[in-house]
Amino acid sequence: MKRFFAWVLAGSMALASLTSHAQTLFRGKPIREWIRIELEESSGGFYRVTPDEARAVFPELSQILKQDPSSDYRAVAALFMSELKSESKRAVPALIGAMNDSDPGVRESAAQALGEFGPEAKDAVPVLIEALKDPKLGLRGNAIDALGYIGPDAKAAVPALIALLKDENELIRAPAAETLGKFGPAAKESVQALRGCLTDPSETVRERAAEAIKAIEPSQP
Repeated sequence: MKRFFAWVLAGSMALASLTSHAQTLFRGKPIREWIRIELEESSGGFYRVTPDEARAVFPELSQILKQDPSSDYRAVAALFMSELKSESKRAVPALIGAMNDSDPGVRESAAQALGEFGPEAKDAVPVLIEALKDPKLGLRGNAIDALGYIGPDAKAAVPALIALLKDENELIRAPAAETLGKFGPAAKESVQALRGCLTDPSETVRERAAEAIKAIEPSQP
């Protein structure tokens, strides 16, 4: 009997803790309510987050990102976290962890969110390179874009991006070329492969490749 009451007490305390945690508010609404609204209406209401707001909402967003049973809620939590620029030292590691989520939609959102942190997300380069191998087009595309936003600090991705210049899908080839251009001279080893793209059947790929070459070798005519 004593053990039974101990279980009841422990359960009550856990419920109280969860209830208390769920009351974290952002501009008058619980975080989960903002996520629900975003899923139903794509309201875009979670933006221009101040440093004080970011500090207050990070713990709950992080918990949702890690533990929520709904992959949709986890995915939106990842996107919301991209607005916590002042909390980058905590947000970036949380998003790196989300790149290992079992759901590809969550990984796709996490990759997109990491890109929003630019060079501050340089620690995410290894997981983003790994994401370039994913069969999901959206995830690969977001990983490519994120590496581009990180910039030269992501130069370790150059060999993987060169390989993607031969991908069967132009929606991968074009952004791969563009991202190499964003690396500038740090992507010098990709110039030969980019020159090969100048005869690509896709006009978009040809244009991105030409622009990338100019960015990597600005002194060349």
